[in-house]
Amino acid sequence: MALARFGLPFLDDPVEGRVRPRMAVHGTLAALFDPTRASEADLLVRFDLDGEQLWLQVGDRALVTPDPDREPDLVVRGSSAALVAACRGTHELGEDPRLTISGSVEATAAFARLFRLPVRATA
Repeated sequence: MALARFGLPFLDDPVEGRVRPRMAVHGTLAALFDPTRASEADLLVRFDLDGEQLWLQVGDRALVTPDPDREPDLVVRGSSAALVAACRGTHELGEDPRLTISGSVEATAAFARLFRLPVRATA
């Protein structure tokens, strides 16, 4: 995981339509997860990216098997390429019109903390 975090800034810019949703969520975003910041975290995130729905859940200081029957705390919608760009630090989530994030301010802050992402909260 450390190698993935280190290498993200050196990747080519993500191209719209060429980034698979699973790679964006599980290969890029999940690599940024910081278990040391997850002491009391219980967060369920649904991703609706490029027509595909994916889930990540944080619990017990780890990424755990998500429960898609539960209402998500946060929903991230839009482009896989935009998610990868945000993971690379190109922009904040909530800043790029190709990607929206919705949920409570608390869930958004937890998401930013757990995945080391700059996130602009939206209501």
